[in-house]
Amino acid sequence: MVAFIALGVFFIKPENWHPFVPANTGEFGHFGMSGILRGAAVVFFAFIGARR
Repeated sequence: MVAFIALGVFFIKPENWHPFVPANTGEFGHFGMSGILRGAAVVFFAFIGARR
């Protein structure tokens, strides 16, 4: 794990982090906080469905 992190640190590009959360486009679920919540809901329900 340490080797993975140590080797991966050379591939980090901070310019790709801006904007960290893109602005909302005005549609629900496209970027912004609504997009984050939509993605979290998809992951949550996929996990719940995989357990049954």
